[in-house]
Amino acid sequence: MKRSMILIAASAAVLAFAVQQGLAPAFTKHAGILKDAAGLKATLAVNVIGGGTAMYNFTFGKPGLLRIDGPDQLVVSDGKTLTVLDKKTNSYTQSEAGDTTAIDQTSSEPVWAWASFFQTDPAKLVKTAVQTGQRSLRGVKVDMVDVLMADGKTTATVYVDVKSGIVRGISTKLKGQDAIIWADNIQTEGTAPDASEFTFTAPAGATKVEAGSTSDPTWSTVSAIFNSKCMPCHSAERHSGQLDLTSYDSVSSSRYVVKGESSNSILIRVLSAAGRGRMPQGRAELPESEKQTIAAWIDGGLRQ
Repeated sequence: MKRSMILIAASAAVLAFAVQQGLAPAFTKHAGILKDAAGLKATLAVNVIGGGTAMYNFTFGKPGLLRIDGPDQLVVSDGKTLTVLDKKTNSYTQSEAGDTTAIDQTSSEPVWAWASFFQTDPAKLVKTAVQTGQRSLRGVKVDMVDVLMADGKTTATVYVDVKSGIVRGISTKLKGQDAIIWADNIQTEGTAPDASEFTFTAPAGATKVEAGSTSDPTWSTVSAIFNSKCMPCHSAERHSGQLDLTSYDSVSSSRYVVKGESSNSILIRVLSAAGRGRMPQGRAELPESEKQTIAAWIDGGLRQ
């Protein structure tokens, strides 16, 4: 009974704060439900209009436990170590999981609408959330909520299941194309998922990439740094500053990189800049070894 009263009070606090911020009741109810949950699981279908469908599975647990399994990448954190597996190259990197790792990893597509599981302040996820009506979508009655993300630029419509109170889908743009993200199966849990679900086992033939190695680095080495230090701001969906660091093609073709000339590459300049111009913003400066790795990769001709 005491625990139930605490959960009710915590949920009420989230809702009261969000109402003060002018966020839609349907969205704040969703945030309160996820805040109180001990576990969350879902299967997501990401359908780009006129294109194909990509499937994702995710499992969240507290504190800071996550597993996001997509077609190109697997992200796993057991609360102590963050592992990112690049399925295309069958290579992975591991780094220490910090206090904000779970929030950082869930703040971009396709899972951002469920980041409230880790982020207890809804106003840090969205700047505005306006309820626009109801409809039936894929046989589910939903409240429609138009949101402006915390970056003040990205917009989307979220669909909150009227019955469960949890977001079931999102209409958004992925790389400039209209897309719908839909949770075919989603469930909250009153007890934390088993720890074994957040244990990383390297697939056969996988190689571990050390992010700080400057000896003739390849894309896998550099990508490991970007994944751990530059996401979600420079993901394919958010691409802050028109810079997408998620793929070899997007980086090698970027105006921020001059092949063979790190000294003339804007990317190196912003990583080494002082004050507000330094990247990554709001985080610790990259270690000198990692900046040297990126510079060596550029000078070496952007090896794949």
